[in-house]
Amino acid sequence: MKHLGFLALAFTVFLAACGDDSSSSPVNDPDSSSELSSSERSEGDPSSTSLSSDKAQSSSSEQNTSSSSDAVQSSSSEAPELPAEITYGTLTDDRDGKTYKTVVIGKQTWMAENLNFETRFSYCYENNDENCAKYGRLYKWEFAMEACPAGWGVPSLEEFQVLVATVGGLPIAGKVLKSTEGWKDGGNGTDEYGFSALPAGYMQEDSTFHNVGEYAQFWSTSGTTKMYQLEFFFDRDSSYLFGIYREYGLSVRCLKGAGAANEVKATPCKTDSTDTCEYGSVKDDRDGQTYKTVKIASQWWMAQNLNYETENSYCTADSICAKVGRFYTWGAAMDSAGKWSEGGKGCGDDNTCMPSYPVRGVCPSGWHLPSKDELEILRTAVGEFGPAGTLLKSADGWIGGFVNKAGGLIVYDSLATNGKGSDNFGFTALPTGYWDEIVMQDNGFVTTFWSSSEYEPSRATLLYLSALMENTMIDSGSKGSARSVRCVKDAD
Repeated sequence: MKHLGFLALAFTVFLAACGDDSSSSPVNDPDSSSELSSSERSEGDPSSTSLSSDKAQSSSSEQNTSSSSDAVQSSSSEAPELPAEITYGTLTDDRDGKTYKTVVIGKQTWMAENLNFETRFSYCYENNDENCAKYGRLYKWEFAMEACPAGWGVPSLEEFQVLVATVGGLPIAGKVLKSTEGWKDGGNGTDEYGFSALPAGYMQEDSTFHNVGEYAQFWSTSGTTKMYQLEFFFDRDSSYLFGIYREYGLSVRCLKGAGAANEVKATPCKTDSTDTCEYGSVKDDRDGQTYKTVKIASQWWMAQNLNYETENSYCTADSICAKVGRFYTWGAAMDSAGKWSEGGKGCGDDNTCMPSYPVRGVCPSGWHLPSKDELEILRTAVGEFGPAGTLLKSADGWIGGFVNKAGGLIVYDSLATNGKGSDNFGFTALPTGYWDEIVMQDNGFVTTFWSSSEYEPSRATLLYLSALMENTMIDSGSKGSARSVRCVKDAD
C-alpha cells in the first residue's frame, strides 16, 4: 500500500497563492480530439479578443407533430440499432415568428435546422441573406450563448458527447448526422437520425468567410480561451470536437432544456440541531466497503470520499484513509485501463481523450465520476441559499480562515474560524488537501474533487473548496496529481 507524508502547514498565505496548481491560469485550452486540428487549416489559428454580450429576450413554443420510439442510446463506437422512424416536431420562436423543425435523438430533443435568429455579431455567410435562409446565421461565441429561444440552449461539451454516443460514436457520427445533400464532392451523409447537419462554413476573426459546402461547426458552452465545437467535414464519416477561439463565427444548434438541470434548487436540510436530509448508502461489491450517500436536488452523491484501493491511488495511513478516503491520479479516477468500464479508457496523463458519458471510472457499480456539468449542477443547486463552499464544507476539520487586511488584502490566518463549513446539505466536504506528485499539499484548508471532464491534454477539471473561500470554484489540476473522488449515482 502506498503512503505519503504530510508537509507542515504554512500558517499565513495570500489568497492569490491559496490554490494548488489548479488555481493558476492555464496556458492552453481545448485542443483537437483527433489527428487534425483547426490550426492545421490554411486560414491559421487566430488570437482571441473579448466581447461584451447583449441578452436576447425570447419566448418559444414547441409542438410535436409525430411520435415514435427513441433511438437506442449507446456509449460504444459502433452504431446502435436505429429507430423505426424519426420523431419530428416543430418549434416556433416567438421573438421573430420563425418556425424550426425539431428531432428527438435518444433522450435529447434538438433543432433539426440551424438557428437563424438575428443578434449582434451574427452574420449571413458572405453577408448574403439567402445564405441565412439556407444555412442559418453564424454567431460569435458570446452572442451565441444568448441566442436560443426560451427553454432551449447551446449544448455543453458533455451534451454533444451524449449525442455522438447515441448515434454510434465519433467515427461514424459525421456520416449519420450530415444532411443527404449540399456537401462538396458527394460528401453527403445518410441523415439517419434527422439531425440534417448542413455545411454552412464559418467566419474567421477577420470577418472573412470560408468553406461553405465543406464544414459544419456548432458552438458548445464549454471551454476557456478556446471553446469546444462539434465539427463535420465533407470528406469524412467521422466527427470531431475541437477547441476554437471565440472570435470565429459558427453555426448554432439549440438543444431543448440545455443546462436546465443547473436550475434545480435544493433546500438546506441540516443545521446544528436538526438533520432532515435524505440519506442512503451504497456498498462497493469490489471490497465490501459501505458509503453514506445523500440526495441534493436531483442528484444522489456519496457523502464520503471514495476509499477503494487501486493502482495510482494513494493513502497517508490506513486509519486516516478510512475517514478521508484515498487520493487518485486522474487516470486512476477515470479507470484509464478500462478495468470496470470503457467510458474513460485511455484517459491518462498527457492523452487527449473523448470519454463516453457517464464515466464510471473508479466508482462502484451504478455510480460514476461526475462530469463538469454535474459539478455545476451541484454548485447551482446549493448556491441559491448562500456561498456554496460554506454550505458544502464539513463543520469541523478546517483550519483557520480568511482575514481582510488593510488595502483590501485577503490573507489566510490559522487562528480564524470562518474557513469551516456549515454542511447544510450533508455533503460533508473534508479538508483533505491533495498530492502534487511529490508531497501532500494544503491539508487542513483545501479539498479538490476530480471530474470526468478533460481541460487539456495534461489537465482535468475539478471542484475546488478552500478555507480561504466562502464559495467554490470549477478549476483544473494536473492529471498526474492525486485528488479525492466523490461519486454520483447513475440516472434511473
